[in-house]
Amino acid sequence: MEVKIENIVSSITLDQPLNIEELAENLVMDMDDFLKMMDMTREELAKVWEKDYNTIDDLPEKLHVIKNPGTFPGVICKIPKPKTAMLIFRTGKIICSGARSHDYVEGATEKLIEILKLGGVFIKEKPIIEVQNIVASAQMDFKVNLEVAALDCEGTEYEPEQFPGLVLRLTDPKTVMLIFRSGKMIITGAKTPEDAERAAIGTNKAIFESGAIIE
Repeated sequence: MEVKIENIVSSITLDQPLNIEELAENLVMDMDDFLKMMDMTREELAKVWEKDYNTIDDLPEKLHVIKNPGTFPGVICKIPKPKTAMLIFRTGKIICSGARSHDYVEGATEKLIEILKLGGVFIKEKPIIEVQNIVASAQMDFKVNLEVAALDCEGTEYEPEQFPGLVLRLTDPKTVMLIFRSGKMIITGAKTPEDAERAAIGTNKAIFESGAIIE
């Protein structure tokens, strides 16, 4: 069974406070310098950020690298390569989301440190990176009778009028599985890719042994 990592959410601790308002206001880069730092072409950047810029011509010549959305007490820095989003807080704590591997998290962290240097922030200690949650997906070879699975499998919640999938809580590894009639699974709460794979294999076995299979 193939388990695909969809998102790794990690916390990054810089162990020093940040003036996030000043960074959001003053950290502006020439687009060419930003592209050089990211090792990308304009075409590649427009494709990655297609929700913000439809074409190459829409890319600005000056880019506010860190933005303040005003919806939470932090600022955002979007790293296009590897494609991630950094939520930066004044305490020096950062939440990285969107990564597909631990290498992606490390690569995005290195790019962020380069950006912070341009804003006059020099990181004194090596950042501490901790995985908080891995979201992954997998596909079973059969369709699932969710009603039967809800009755026969322990740790399940099924309220189809609220959510179209079955929620299955595993204790080893400690994860939450979202199971759909199509046989698709979403794994959340894993700390390692190995735990995500183990959870998927265990869930597949439990559903199969329960007889909750649509022929």
